[in-house]
Amino acid sequence: MNKYEHCCQCGERTGKAGKGEDSLYLQNGVGPYCETCFEPFNALEVEIADLRTRCEKAEKDAERYRWLRQQHESNLTKVHVRLDEFTLTHRLDPHIDAAIAKERT
Repeated sequence: MNKYEHCCQCGERTGKAGKGEDSLYLQNGVGPYCETCFEPFNALEVEIADLRTRCEKAEKDAERYRWLRQQHESNLTKVHVRLDEFTLTHRLDPHIDAAIAKERT
């Protein structure tokens, strides 16, 4: 039995001695990897985690928006909004779209 662990991708020694010694494996159990071969996977996992966080935030925003829209559609079809120095009455969707557009500029 070989006492050295080898990268499953390039075949080089990983510098580790097995799963119990912080060997580099993917979440699905594929491995071990050396640091060089593992780095792209590590970067992807970080990006996936970031995208999951952003998606969760977007889902919460969408839920709030749907709730707000339902409230106004069922009870109040218009919302009063203060824009610059004037108080105007607008339908909800155009106001939200305008506010989003204004933030992007």
